[in-house]
Amino acid sequence: KQWYQRRVHGDNLAVNSILGYIEGFNGNYPCRVCKCHRHNFVKLWSEDLSLMRSVSEYDNDISIANPSLTGLNEVCCFNDLPTYHVYNNFTFDIMHDLFEGVCIYVISRILYELIFVKKYFSVNDINRRVKSFIFDHSSIPPFFDEQKLRNQKINFSAIQMLNFVLALPLLVGDFVSKGCEIWSVALKLREIVLFCMCPSFEQSELKLFSISIAEFLEVYIRTFKLERLQLKFHNLIHYPESIVRCGPLLWNWSLRCESKHRNLKRTASVICNFKNIVKTLTKRHQLTQAFRFLSGYGFSLAAEPNFKSSDVIILNSLSDNYKTEVDRALGYYGLFREIQTVSNIEIFGVSYSVGNVVCLPYSETVLPLPRFCVIHFIFIRDNKVTTFLVKNLHTESFNDHYQCYEVELDNDICYISISNIDSLLSPWPLKLRKIEGLLCVSLRHML
Repeated sequence: KQWYQRRVHGDNLAVNSILGYIEGFNGNYPCRVCKCHRHNFVKLWSEDLSLMRSVSEYDNDISIANPSLTGLNEVCCFNDLPTYHVYNNFTFDIMHDLFEGVCIYVISRILYELIFVKKYFSVNDINRRVKSFIFDHSSIPPFFDEQKLRNQKINFSAIQMLNFVLALPLLVGDFVSKGCEIWSVALKLREIVLFCMCPSFEQSELKLFSISIAEFLEVYIRTFKLERLQLKFHNLIHYPESIVRCGPLLWNWSLRCESKHRNLKRTASVICNFKNIVKTLTKRHQLTQAFRFLSGYGFSLAAEPNFKSSDVIILNSLSDNYKTEVDRALGYYGLFREIQTVSNIEIFGVSYSVGNVVCLPYSETVLPLPRFCVIHFIFIRDNKVTTFLVKNLHTESFNDHYQCYEVELDNDICYISISNIDSLLSPWPLKLRKIEGLLCVSLRHML
C-alpha cells in the first residue's frame, strides 16, 4: 500500500519542527511560504510572487546549509513521498496565528488606547457590558483586569477572543467617537476575522480578502507607529493563497485537535500512573472509541431533529392574527390538530432557538443586502418534519461604526422546512440585538 500525504497542520513551532524549518521566529527567514526577511514584514502588505519558495530551489537551499540565509535547518523526510513536498505545505492555523496571536496583540493595544489614553470608557464599563452581553459562541470572555490592560496583556482562549472581536463594535461602539483611527483598526481586524471564519469562498471574495489584509496592516502600522511585525502578522498575507490550495481556513484550524487533546490531558492528570503513560492513555482512548462506535454517539448526522422537551398545542389556540397564516404556512395542517412546539432544537449538529435570526438567500429584485428573518415558532409535525415559522426582517442599511445591519421587524410570516435549510446563506443562527433603540444583526462570518 502507498502512503498519501497532502499537508501538515499545526501551530508554527510544531510545523516548523516537523518540516525542517528553523524553530526560532527571530531568525532572518522564519516564513514557511516565502523568503521575506523578518525586518521587511512591516513593509510587505500583500504577497510578493518573486519571494515565494519554489520546489525547484529546495535542494539548493539545503545545500547552502545556512539557516540564517534560507530558514531551513534540515531536509524534510516527507519529501520522499510522491504526493508531498514541504514547499507546497500552505497550511496556516488561525487558532494560534490569529486568535491567540494577532488578535491578542491588536486588541490589547486598542483597549489600552481607548481606555487609558482616549478615556472613552473605563474598565468597569466594558466589564459590565461583557457581563450582560449575549455572545455568538459559548465561551464567554472573562472580565478584564485593569493592571493587565495597563501592561497591554490579555489572557483569552481562541474562542473567547473570537467572541470578543465579533462583539467589540456592539459592546463599546457607543462610547467611541466616529472617525477615531484606533477604532478603524478594530473594525478592520473584525473584517479579517469574518473572512477567516467563512465556510466557502468565491474568487472575487479572495481578492477582497487580500485587499482587507493590506488595509488592516497599513492602518495598524500607521496608527501605532510600528517598526517591526511578528511572523503571525506576516502570515496574514498568505491566507488567500492558502484558501486556494487547501480550502477555507475555518476547516483547517486545530481547535478540534486541541479539544481532543484536552480529554487525554485530563486523563493523564488523574490516573497517577507514570510508569508507561503512553500505554495507559492509548488503552483509555481505545475504550472510549469502542464506546462511541457501539453507541453511535457523535456519528449521527441524520435530519431527524434532536430536542430535550416539547409542548403540544392546537393551532386554533393561537391568536386570531396568527392561526390562519400559520395553518397556511404549514400546508393547511388543520386548525384543530395537535402539533409539537419546541424552544430549542438541534439539526445536523447546529442548535436553533426561538428568537434566533437566520439569513435567507439574496433576492434578485432588491438591493444587494442580506435578507434576515427571526424564528418565531419551531413546529414538529407527526412525521417528524421540522418547520420554522419566521417573521421577515427588513434590512435597512449597514452601520459601519457598529459593524451590523440595521433591520426592522416585518409582520409577514413565512416558513423554512428542514428540507431546504441548506439554502440558507449561513448554517449558523445569528442574534437579534438592540443598539440605541435600533434592531440590528451582526454577522459571524462574511457572506
